[in-house]
Amino acid sequence: MAKKKKKRESGQSGRESAAEASNAWMPEQLLRALAEVFSWSEESGYEAALIGGVAVGLLGPVRPTDDVDIVIITTDSPDTVFESLEEAGFEPRYKDAVEFALASRTLLMRHTGTAVPVDVVLGMLPFEIESMKRTVQRVIQGQSVRLFPAESLCVMKLIAGRSQDLRDVALLVETYPELDRNWIHQQLSQYAVLMEDPDVLDRTRRLIDSEE
Repeated sequence: MAKKKKKRESGQSGRESAAEASNAWMPEQLLRALAEVFSWSEESGYEAALIGGVAVGLLGPVRPTDDVDIVIITTDSPDTVFESLEEAGFEPRYKDAVEFALASRTLLMRHTGTAVPVDVVLGMLPFEIESMKRTVQRVIQGQSVRLFPAESLCVMKLIAGRSQDLRDVALLVETYPELDRNWIHQQLSQYAVLMEDPDVLDRTRRLIDSEE
């Protein structure tokens, strides 16, 4: 008789010790850049949370990555955030970083001390604000950091739709069988209508609903 999967919840505080142990897969340079970007956000007064591969690796099975992705909640202009990051030891990866951020709300930076790429998403959408309220905490080398929960990561990665993103969704769904699927569907249904992208709903049905 098959063993029943152990229930896991993305916000379960009891998994913090497991997250601490999983830091071993993170290279020293990545850990340093991660610590620096959260120190910057705290000193600058920005609410910040991890997304991307590091967040997936801390919430689920190890998923090696070589960059840091964070969301901050702000109505500040890209210029203002960019100048703050430069003063804190980050540099643009491209000359037109601010212009790119004006269109994409993402600053493509690099931590100068380690050369680790750091993407800073300038969040102000209702989805990003709500996700920030739903964050979970993990401890990395004694420093507490916030992560978007598994549901929010699934939403973002289903929208992106790249091969690695979809593999990440599959990992999160397997790790957290009790995902709030209704919330995921709600967020993606709104996006599909707004952006006229019905393909995202097909990806959702294939990867989220198939595991119920």
